[in-house]
Amino acid sequence: MASSADRIEDEALKLSMNRRAGLARRLLESLDEEAVEDPQAVARAWEEEIQRRVARYRAGESDPTVSASAVFQEARERLQKPS
Repeated sequence: MASSADRIEDEALKLSMNRRAGLARRLLESLDEEAVEDPQAVARAWEEEIQRRVARYRAGESDPTVSASAVFQEARERLQKPS
């Protein structure tokens, strides 16, 4: 006998691509909500990480930077290559 999760999955897979994408987004967001007990602590941790990275960049200790246009160009080229 299939579990209720199996039945839900089977029904979800019958939805249109847009509906599945919306459902997937909502499910992923619900995981984020449960995982973050203290959003302010997460924001502080990100701020500290940003400051650390900026300090390393200014001290010349970070890897060489790459422009956004170069990154996007490489991504386009990779996407156009046959697998």
